[in-house]
Amino acid sequence: MNYIIVFLLLFFNICSINANQFKDNNKNLSLKCNYASKNFNHQFIYIPNYKVTNILPNGYEFNYSIAEETDNFVHAFFIQKKDNIFKKFSLEINLSSLVISDKMFIGKDLINMELKDHKEFLCKEF
Repeated sequence: MNYIIVFLLLFFNICSINANQFKDNNKNLSLKCNYASKNFNHQFIYIPNYKVTNILPNGYEFNYSIAEETDNFVHAFFIQKKDNIFKKFSLEINLSSLVISDKMFIGKDLINMELKDHKEFLCKEF
């Protein structure tokens, strides 16, 4: 019986510590971004130490894995494979100026890919 009480006390204490650390140290950033040359908007949600979500104007959402992050910069990506063709989508977010560079690479493998599309988004926090 004592073991159960000790286990429960430790379990709830550890869970509350981890939840508080995440809450205090990581603030999500929601951005409304405009691609000026085509005048269309995307929404990006940056969740530190986890992911970046790109929400397209038609409502589709894509989750990017974070590869690198500093106080002023985030690099995130995701990879699609269809019909033996790889597409790598890469986001570079400047957290100081709120500019996002969105690149798409295509190739038959993940090593020899070529840049097919590049967009720059100007963003505002919401």
